[in-house]
Order: sequence, then C-alpha cells, then structure tokens
Amino acid sequence: MSSNSSDNILSQSYLHEYFDCDYGLKIDLPEAITVYNTDTLFTANNYFEEYKWNTGNNTSTINLNSDGIYYLTVKDKNGCLSMDSMYVEILNKNDITSNNLIQNNFEVQVFPNPAVDNININVINLDIKNDCQIFLFSENGSIVYYKQYSTYTINHDYTINSNFANGSYVLKIINGKNSFSKKIIILK
Repeated sequence: MSSNSSDNILSQSYLHEYFDCDYGLKIDLPEAITVYNTDTLFTANNYFEEYKWNTGNNTSTINLNSDGIYYLTVKDKNGCLSMDSMYVEILNKNDITSNNLIQNNFEVQVFPNPAVDNININVINLDIKNDCQIFLFSENGSIVYYKQYSTYTINHDYTINSNFANGSYVLKIINGKNSFSKKIIILK
C-alpha cells in the first residue's frame, strides 16, 4: 500500500467506519460519591480524546460544586461515544461530627435492581429519634419521589411503586445524620 495522503485518509476513514464500538473503551463513573466541601476536584479516566460534562466542562477534571447528578459523555480515538452519570452529595462543616465523618450506621437493601413494578427497600438499624426520608432523583436531578416516614422501630421495609419512565434514577435515604445513595434502573 502506498503512503500518500489520500491512502492515509482512506485508512483512517475505514478504521472509524468498521471499528466495533461495543468493544471500545467505556467510561465508568462511581454510582454515588460524598464529598466534604465544594472545592473538590474529580478526575475521570484520562485516556479519552474528548470529554463533555453536563456542566459545560470539556476536560477530564471537574469541580464538584453542587449536589446532584453529573453526566459525562466521552469520545475515544475511534470516534466511539460512552456516557455515564454519578450522584454527588456535598456535606458542609455542620454535617461532620466531632469524632468522625458522617458514616452510614444503618444497612440498606434495595431490590430488585433493575426494578419493574416496585422498588423494595429494607432499612436496618434506623435512628428512631429521626424520621426517615426517601428521595428518588431522575437523570436530570429532579426529585420524582419523596416521602418522609416516622420511625418507630429500628428496622423497616418500604415500597415505592415504580410507575416511572424507563431509565436510571438515584435513590437517596436520609435518617438523621446518616445517608445512603444508590443508582436504580427502572425497566418496564
């Protein structure tokens, strides 16, 4: 094969057209993270050619400056796209105890995931002095479900009727100073 510029253009075009993106690089963000100030930088894998965050940032590093869902779309050298999201919770100084950072002192089981009809939640070791708040956030960060429950026992089961559109959601449970977040998939 000759090495003139038209052959190089043909070769690059051929590779892009026939490269199977199903086997390309994929971005893999954590489901949810908690940070303890608004000056926290987060860096995604830096082996992609292009980055586009829903905040408008176009680099692999982003400043996490507010609670919510952050979306990232990346493009690899073959032109293949990959997208992922993560829920970010930012705690302020009042959320930090004198002995240690806020810890999840309760156990949460969420099933099934993906959900079809109902999302079942089993919470063990609740703080009965505080209500239990359950949020479900859509992909764009909007609250699509919220319920506040009084806690009379340390163990409790909750059910959310999952009559929401197909997609990814973030389930967040708050009980006193404890919190729990998990990505939930709804498939009808």
